Amino acid sequence: MHCHHKLEEYLDAYIRVAGIAEERKRSLFRSVLGKTRPLTARPILRGDVWRIGAPPCFRRRD
Repeated sequence: MHCHHKLEEYLDAYIRVAGIAEERKRSLFRSVLGKTRPLTARPILRGDVWRIGAPPCFRRRD
């Protein structure tokens, strides 16, 4: 898939740092395990993506 050259650089760096280059059949963006931050095999959910990218006034406060 074509994308902006900067996005390609960012995605390549993410894949390299996350250590998921060999796991091509799994989700690219994955959830993390609690506050310890290791990646899980589960894909990140749409609601989680919204919370991460939403402006502070729309974020849920726990």
